[in-house]
Amino acid sequence: PGDSVTYTIILSHVSGAPVEAMLTDTLPSEVNFDTWITQSGAVAANDVITWQGTIEAEAEVRLVFTAVLQENTATIVIPVVNRVFYTTPGGDGSAVAVFDLYVTNTIFLPLVMRNF
Repeated sequence: PGDSVTYTIILSHVSGAPVEAMLTDTLPSEVNFDTWITQSGAVAANDVITWQGTIEAEAEVRLVFTAVLQENTATIVIPVVNRVFYTTPGGDGSAVAVFDLYVTNTIFLPLVMRNF
């Protein structure tokens, strides 16, 4: 908890005429958006990343940002799943990134000393 994770999202268009595209990434509840590293015209609001625009042939749009891990002690290992959705005139799709959040607890025991 409190640590950060860096996400990189790349939209690429390999050939043909320029294409209009839209991307939506609703961040998982285990993380909160922190800051942009590479924004490329995207917007972050309420932990939802959105981008809309034209991608030229043989070009890409790169979004890089950090998110802060939230505290959750419900289980020992929490899978964090982030799914990105995109829409183009040629069709829709999605991509997924998963990582495991390991929750560790520190227990302090009292120190007992005996006189010998």
